[in-house]
Amino acid sequence: MFRDFRAALGPRAARFRRSEDAGMTALSLFIFLTMLFILGMAVDLMRYETRRTALQNSLDSAVLAASNLNIGSECETVIRDFIESAGFDPTVVAPTCNEEVLSQGVSSTPGNLVSRSTTASYDFDLNTIFMKLVGYDKLNGLAASAAEQRATPVEISLVLDISGSMRFDEFGATPSVITGENRINDLRDAVDGFLRKVLDVTCDQSGNNCVQSPSSAHITVNIVPYAGHVNPGPELFALMGGLPWHSWSHCVEVTDADFNTANLPSSSGLQVPHKMRWLISDLWMNWGWCPKDTSAIMPMENNYQTLSDYVRNIRLHDGTATHIGMKYGVALLNPTSRDEIAALASAGVVEKAFAARPADWDSEAMKIVVLMTDGKTTSQFRPKYLDPDWQDWTYTIIENGRPVFETLKTKVAQGMTPEDAVAELSDQDRAHWEAMAPILDQYGSTGSDFLPNDPAAVESFYPPASLYVDGSTTHDAAVNNGHITAMCNEAKKPVLADDGSLVRSDRITVFTIAFLAPKSARDLMAECASTPAHFYNIEGLNISRAFNSIASSIETLRLTQ
Repeated sequence: MFRDFRAALGPRAARFRRSEDAGMTALSLFIFLTMLFILGMAVDLMRYETRRTALQNSLDSAVLAASNLNIGSECETVIRDFIESAGFDPTVVAPTCNEEVLSQGVSSTPGNLVSRSTTASYDFDLNTIFMKLVGYDKLNGLAASAAEQRATPVEISLVLDISGSMRFDEFGATPSVITGENRINDLRDAVDGFLRKVLDVTCDQSGNNCVQSPSSAHITVNIVPYAGHVNPGPELFALMGGLPWHSWSHCVEVTDADFNTANLPSSSGLQVPHKMRWLISDLWMNWGWCPKDTSAIMPMENNYQTLSDYVRNIRLHDGTATHIGMKYGVALLNPTSRDEIAALASAGVVEKAFAARPADWDSEAMKIVVLMTDGKTTSQFRPKYLDPDWQDWTYTIIENGRPVFETLKTKVAQGMTPEDAVAELSDQDRAHWEAMAPILDQYGSTGSDFLPNDPAAVESFYPPASLYVDGSTTHDAAVNNGHITAMCNEAKKPVLADDGSLVRSDRITVFTIAFLAPKSARDLMAECASTPAHFYNIEGLNISRAFNSIASSIETLRLTQ
């Protein structure tokens, strides 16, 4: 019986020994647990990647915002604010900010910034759920981002003719109303359109409610109006060493030596007298060879509305000193003028953001002069003395009398009557004063700001004219035309590195416009321009065509430089 049981059990035992069903169950269980762990790891890794992505996106946004050249906040503060608003700990982020300015040693205000580069990194830990089963309690990560914004600073000098002939229409007639179609009104519209384009200004359909883009924060415009002379304004007049003897205007004599450099005038300090040469209707003009202070240079301005309002209200004056206009247009782009601009910024005449301008010649800054004229350059006329001999104008009497004049002003300011103050002078000082007093009365008094109707009065205000003589140089029209060429050549000089290599082909890109001008003026403007393509000959009341084209060229240069 037992033998029968063994015989029956044997085959079954053999099959049991050979069976793998139990092994497959164990293997399946192992595989299941492994898959479950891998899925758990995937969950942890997904949590890690979600956090890292969110952090990376926050860092990317933060450094992009912080690199904006127009922000007024500290860029590290901007980064931490972004990180905190995204739900991360702002104390963990490690930001760095580097700025490049036009000139070292000045504040990094938006107008001075050339570039801002920003980096930020963030170390983080993520507590695991499943991976801790195999000893990984945390996952460590690092998110990092970097951004840089660079801008091309642009410095522009608009040298604008405000001589008496700008009152003419295209046929040489003078409109009877101030709103009539003529050269100065056409110029005003053209400059306004130029400013809108260059400064990225958008207005409504009626031309109002204009909004200027922050992207134009790196552009400055000098408005340099010129008539018989150029008025730099009382502040710049003083900074250039000007010695005033009247307060009607503030033109400083520009000498022959001043045209040997691209610097601001510095050789004289003498103030141009208050006078006119040609009698023209006061509907269009203010009285004076030197423009009034309301038509003085507007330096380093960025605000569209300020510039537009200024040009809209500018008044014409006597004479045409294209050479002096170009002199100031070039000088205000010359880095040697930086001290004067910084002083103007301290005085509130220029925005502090532009205190470091003009930029160096070899910087990234673009420098542009737009010179326009509608006529020939005139000689530099000066009055003759109102004495029986009609002697030529000289500053000797003014120079001798100036200290006496200042003494008398001080005494009167202290309460003394003019008569008593003069009575206290020495015989020599009294002689100086008696020689100077008629000159002050005739060519320096604010009371003569009118156009007299009486022919006798006109004769007294327009004595025979002499030419301004500077040493041995008489400033006639031919000499002045040579000075235009000298300033154009200064602008077009190449910029070289210390090793002599070429940095750029010219210091300043010069655009010129001959606006209904005679051939001699057209030829001068064509010669002055950087290339023939930079010269515009406008034969009708459509000077906007030239200014629109120049504005487009400037925008192209900014994008390709």
